Amino acid sequence: VKYYFKRENATNWTVLYSNYYVVNTNSDDVYYFKAVNSEGIESEISQGYRVKYDNIKPKFTLEQSVTTLTNQSYTVNIKNITVGESGIKAITLNGEDITGQTEFTVPENGTYTVVITANNSLSSTQTLNVNNIDKSAPVVNSITLEHKEKGGIARLLNALTFGKFFNEQVEITISSEDIGVAGIDRVEYRLLDENGEECYILQPKGRECAKQLKNYAPKSYRDRLVLAALRYFARVQYEKELKIEYEPVGNGYYTHVRCVDTNFDLMDLKLYAPDLAQAKLIGEKILLNPAGFYGKVIEVALSNEEPSYDLSDN
Repeated sequence: VKYYFKRENATNWTVLYSNYYVVNTNSDDVYYFKAVNSEGIESEISQGYRVKYDNIKPKFTLEQSVTTLTNQSYTVNIKNITVGESGIKAITLNGEDITGQTEFTVPENGTYTVVITANNSLSSTQTLNVNNIDKSAPVVNSITLEHKEKGGIARLLNALTFGKFFNEQVEITISSEDIGVAGIDRVEYRLLDENGEECYILQPKGRECAKQLKNYAPKSYRDRLVLAALRYFARVQYEKELKIEYEPVGNGYYTHVRCVDTNFDLMDLKLYAPDLAQAKLIGEKILLNPAGFYGKVIEVALSNEEPSYDLSDN
């Protein structure tokens, strides 16, 4: 007796040289069998036997969307997933089911373990150690002010009102720390005047650059550079003292000029212009020298006289 088999969609029968058949390739097929004796008489064809064979272990990779230092959460992609005929049964992240997802979000540093299990019960594990998230802000622990050379202060007058007084070069020491993975990059500071406005200060590096510039740059160039700087800082100061707005009215615009003092306006003036371009021209001209403009307005007002009248025909 010889035995034969064929798959569901096959037309030809394949002979077996024993009474069993080994399925050893990844497949999902229906098998039929029959026996033939030495006289060529065939048995009835057996019922179909569906055999699913999958010995493939899942494979995949984890890819971070951000690899540099960041202060934000980011996604990790589950890529290059390979499974056999049986397909995916489950995907878990640190034990939690995320089946159907191909990405997940990491909100903080730590270990993230992904397990993909196939329907053949074989599984694969990938572990990602995330250490590039730092959401912790640095902290300034203390700031101390002392005389640079001898320490201490010159005098303390009512700490709440006047504070510390110094009569020599002052050294400010800042103590800070960062508990995150980023560490301290730099310490920045701002200087404010008594009104809370930012001040500009010449640093040693800037002073040295100025000396070097004097050595190799001609005076004409230095004059233009200094003039531009003076004009810039004057403009910044003027814009604090003078408020100019352009208000549409009728067929033109008002150039609304206010000279601002601490508690009140020294001058509040509106000048009419036929269009916005001329209104802005007036404003820019006033900004060139606000004090001079204000002085001329006061001068004209004080020197203004009543016009003379012709009384010859009286």
